[in-house]
Amino acid sequence: MRSCSGTLRSAVIHPAWRWAIVILGLLLFLAKVFYDLNAAADDVLRVNFANDLNNHIWPYMAYASDVVRSGDLPLWNPFNTLGTSMLGQLGIGLLHPTIWVIFLLEDTPSALLVNQLLTVLIVMAGMYFYGRHLRLAPFALFLAVGLIGFTGFTESFSHTEGASFCWLPFILYFAHRCFEQPSIRLASGLSVSLALCFLGGFPNFFFYTCLVVAVYLGVLSLFAWRLSGFAGISVRALVMVLAVVFTLGLVAVQLLPAYELSTLSVRNVHSTSIYNPDSAWEQFSVWLALGNFMFPDRAYIYGNPLLEVESGIYYLGATLLLSPFAFLHRELLATSVALSAGFLIVFLFVMSYQIPALAFLLEIPLAGSLRVNGRAVAYLAFFLIVLAAIGLSYLAQASADRLVDRLSDRWVRPVAIGCTVAGAIALAMAGWKGATDFPAFAGLMVGAGLVCCLLFFRGMAKSGVLFGWLLALAIVADAAIQRQNRFLVPAFNNHHDIAVENVIDDYRLRGEGYRLLVVPSSPDETYVLANLGMKRGVPNISAYDSFTHLRWLNYLSHRVGDDEFDATVRRSPLQRFYGDLSPELAELVLRDETILGMASVKYLYSDKGVATNPTALPRAYAVTEYVSTESERETLAALAANAQALADIAVIEGEQPTFPSRTHQLEVDVQPPEVSIVRYTANEVELSVSVGGDSLVVLTDAYFPGWEAHVDGEVVEILRANSLFRAVEVPPGEHSVVFRYRPVSVLMGVSISLLTGSLMLVLIICEHYHRKRGGERSRST
Repeated sequence: MRSCSGTLRSAVIHPAWRWAIVILGLLLFLAKVFYDLNAAADDVLRVNFANDLNNHIWPYMAYASDVVRSGDLPLWNPFNTLGTSMLGQLGIGLLHPTIWVIFLLEDTPSALLVNQLLTVLIVMAGMYFYGRHLRLAPFALFLAVGLIGFTGFTESFSHTEGASFCWLPFILYFAHRCFEQPSIRLASGLSVSLALCFLGGFPNFFFYTCLVVAVYLGVLSLFAWRLSGFAGISVRALVMVLAVVFTLGLVAVQLLPAYELSTLSVRNVHSTSIYNPDSAWEQFSVWLALGNFMFPDRAYIYGNPLLEVESGIYYLGATLLLSPFAFLHRELLATSVALSAGFLIVFLFVMSYQIPALAFLLEIPLAGSLRVNGRAVAYLAFFLIVLAAIGLSYLAQASADRLVDRLSDRWVRPVAIGCTVAGAIALAMAGWKGATDFPAFAGLMVGAGLVCCLLFFRGMAKSGVLFGWLLALAIVADAAIQRQNRFLVPAFNNHHDIAVENVIDDYRLRGEGYRLLVVPSSPDETYVLANLGMKRGVPNISAYDSFTHLRWLNYLSHRVGDDEFDATVRRSPLQRFYGDLSPELAELVLRDETILGMASVKYLYSDKGVATNPTALPRAYAVTEYVSTESERETLAALAANAQALADIAVIEGEQPTFPSRTHQLEVDVQPPEVSIVRYTANEVELSVSVGGDSLVVLTDAYFPGWEAHVDGEVVEILRANSLFRAVEVPPGEHSVVFRYRPVSVLMGVSISLLTGSLMLVLIICEHYHRKRGGERSRST
């Protein structure tokens, strides 16, 4: 599994250089990062590529930061449509440690920028430890660390993608070590890395990682079978199963709330992607995906021919030319084959949406619920980088140890020299075409290529090391210059929409507590405005989320017509309902003002001005008349039938009130009910209620597991009202009604995660003590 290049390292490179290599690579990378930041300081981040960061991650993080600063925990988000679980929204990565910088820096975009740099440092550190364990030559290690830094930089423009991807090298490092020497300690390291990848918030990358690790270990098992036998492989398999169990326990704090929300959401573990091979989002070109790594002047996002940009964001220099030599490295042949198998399985999985013969891969649990699988380009880049580093190690080692002469001088030497010349020419052409601000770069590449050829041809020990350093430095420098990466968080984006500011100011001046809808004027504006409420602390009914409440979708679809609603959604850019009201969908919903009126939407802001919805129900109100139903379908029918009278009638589904339904108009002597919101925080709502008879107090916030209600301090049952909302029964008189969010899923998740962490620690200590005693016994005998 390991190479035998120790002679080369110890004879030529002092051990102190190992850290110097990492520091040098880090400094070069950071220099490139700050160069990009300076160059992009005045750029407005493009919405189509920074959509999730600007319109999903940023609003959630801004809200979470505000809640924590107020002394509360961000468990519930009341500004998302009708409200939703914060921890249930897996796609925001709130529990990933690097994002916690939002609690330290008041400016959320700047905190996201720091998070971006932290995730890049993690992926570089992981590659260093992984490459060091493979015993890569120092210059090959430098190449791997430098290039993975640029790849991590590209992926980390979106918090969840970067936070999930950055743990891949660490995961393979622990998986490889645990396979060689199974132990609880290494299994725990693998579990923690996998857990952090999951907590990063990007399920696609976690799925790819698990798939890759399974294939990687499977290939290593085949190579180790003859030496280890069935018993040895079984022990390794049991340790890996233990690592998986540990991982599930560690992520329970996020997994249980996310599962709870997903079961009530449009997207869940049983759903499959509605995308089809003809969808623009699922177009993927193998040639373009690989070509991205060699194109310095343009790139196709996710290998999609429709998403072309004038930037070499995926450019990796000459790694494709070095990768084949990895298979000549005898000591790392198993690793090279395992990496290639991972490369292949990712390719096949991505192509499964386009090739019917590969559709069976979508039957893998959770695979069908993913989307835009072309994002796996990041994983393809990782495999190429490691293979290139292994290949470079072999070439330099072969030159230093004169292995070229001892193996097959007839074909190895010509191939190596030919690849070196081809690489030099390719780098020279790339430099001449793309590095217009570096005129001498082309000449430098040609000169370096010629020097490398001469030194390699002589086959001297020191020449092999020099060859490796020159080629590694040339490739990293070339990648740094060619990658015009502008995938940055908007830390320097001071753009403010005056129209939006005026909307927020106008709404707050009204101070009535109703919900609002800012109607977008274009599809791009849909996602900018969708989560506006979280950024500015206003209850905007539109939202943009990974998990959208299924009941909200069903209600809107039923009221406007299922066929017309579905056709409108499929014409939208995302082709799926994520809670966002696009211009076309908003127009459809606003045909009947009672549709949004039931959800307390009173103010409609658009480029035509502000309109008022006269049918808007208060955020909290009381009724004495109700209609009983047994199912969601009955409830939706009753809502449509009573759409004009919902201010006086509630549709109660399931458990029924203890008092009989009666009409206010028949009780002329009864005082009209009065309900007002006394306090409204993230996880608690307090109402002041005054009613003349038995009544139902309806709060137009989402009915969701984990909420409990208290009337005058006594716990009461929460009823489902109007399919979507919460209601409680109150007797005549004045009362205080308090709703508190105390989710059992979060409590259980935290408990399981803490117990798992404690168990892991105990087992590690016991294992260490057992091995220590075993060592003492062996020495005594």
